[in-house]
Amino acid sequence: MEQRMHFQTLLDETIGNMTGHTAIEYFVGKEKKKVSGDAYLTHIQAMANYLNQRMQPLEPGAWVALKAPNSIYWFGVMFALMKCGYRVMLLDAQNPHQLDEHFVVEAGVKAFLTHRPTGIPGVLDVDIAQVEGVDDQEILGDPTSYPPVGDDRWADKVSFHTSGTTGTAKAYVFAASAIVGTVRNVTEYWLGNDRITQRSISTKLEEHKSLLALPFRHISGFLLVVTFWHMGHCVVFPPNSGVFSIIDTCKQENIWMMFCVPAMWKGFIRIAQARYGGCGEQEFQQLLGENLKVGISAGAKLDAESVKVLLHSGIYFLNSWGMTEIGTSTMGGIDEDPSTDYVGCFYNKHKAKILLEDGTYVDNGVGELVLDGHSLYESILIGGKEVFREGPFRSGDIFKLDGQRTYFLGRCKSVIVTDSGENIYPEEIDVYFDFLNDFSSGYCTAGYQEQVTLFVSPKDYDNFEETECFAQIRKVNAGLPMNKKVTKLYAFHDPLPRTGKGEVARFQMAKALEERTDGVKEIKMKGRNV
Repeated sequence: MEQRMHFQTLLDETIGNMTGHTAIEYFVGKEKKKVSGDAYLTHIQAMANYLNQRMQPLEPGAWVALKAPNSIYWFGVMFALMKCGYRVMLLDAQNPHQLDEHFVVEAGVKAFLTHRPTGIPGVLDVDIAQVEGVDDQEILGDPTSYPPVGDDRWADKVSFHTSGTTGTAKAYVFAASAIVGTVRNVTEYWLGNDRITQRSISTKLEEHKSLLALPFRHISGFLLVVTFWHMGHCVVFPPNSGVFSIIDTCKQENIWMMFCVPAMWKGFIRIAQARYGGCGEQEFQQLLGENLKVGISAGAKLDAESVKVLLHSGIYFLNSWGMTEIGTSTMGGIDEDPSTDYVGCFYNKHKAKILLEDGTYVDNGVGELVLDGHSLYESILIGGKEVFREGPFRSGDIFKLDGQRTYFLGRCKSVIVTDSGENIYPEEIDVYFDFLNDFSSGYCTAGYQEQVTLFVSPKDYDNFEETECFAQIRKVNAGLPMNKKVTKLYAFHDPLPRTGKGEVARFQMAKALEERTDGVKEIKMKGRNV
């Protein structure tokens, strides 16, 4: 019987891989600070010794929530907890109190490491600032007060949660082997990709600097940071997460690889156009520096115009797809296929199938993506217990599989079934209206009363039907195939509802209409030559 892996392996292959190298660069004001892999390991040991004393009598194996924003020692605190034997649930620092209570019940969380005490009865609150700020010499030099934590307790599980309201958010549990396996697979993909290695400034992908603008508690942000360390990259923290801070840091610190969501890449394009009058290779180098060679996008679809620009940016650009339940699973260069649907190939040794409407499975075709493999989540925490996954995972996403190439078409739940019985994917229609990002605070298409409906919160609500924005909507809509034309439009005075990830909540549009008796305009598009 194969021995179960623990998270010590992940530490050894990531931070442990950075001994003798700078693991992290960050800023205090304008002053740049560095932390070596050796120093980081020492601090993890000190934090573990402190937590071992601070969290008594909590038993190893208990679930402990890490609820904090990105910080220099966020990963250090997580590894320290795991070294003490605690299984760690990674939570959004902005989660409301009700969601904390929800996870106490559903996941059996026994303690929170956070900046603001939860005050939940029977739950231990630990100030994360005190943990991060422990004095290494004081803690490690006092074995009587802070007994050393050995390597015999390491935890074997971590949990990520989906965005959602209380009652809908779920905690997905991953085994250490799944996380370690994913990190190794991503590294293998990058090292085996000639387009990446050819852009290396040295013979090895070492000593490079990588920047990531994602929360660490998110599975994509988590996996990418530890993968950067696994490859020997220094991870750079910009002074803040704003677009201009990222631009300045990327250029000044000679960032080699950067991961951002599509909205951020679109922001770079607009700023390059505004500053330098274009967005070709020369302009991108002026904006982001000459050393940025690899860019990665995930979290949403890139629009066609952004793809066209990024193909000529001088940056090797990768598009990616994944889910909380399975991690980052596909990756591929947009130069392989400029389609906005193309998300590369599966690199994480998943077994992928397409589930057709008649219930049969095929290797190629269009339908719901079904995955299996060792890198998927192991269980869900419900009612304080683990409910283990049985069999393959149905993603709820519509994919096209064509040999090794994969195309994300949309969500099953968001499919619009029109009154004629046709299936329409709103994500596909959204792409045509991406210009609304310049004229509104948010938009989406969705099915409403069996019709393709556009929801938008225009900047000029009062005069909306006389604006350039509305004229462009009509023009674009007129050019769409008949089955994809928008037949209803609702303009909202206030911002549209959003998910915990900050995305427009497509599934809440019908409810939003019911709840808002004013501040909403209904504009019928059908029969207006559009």
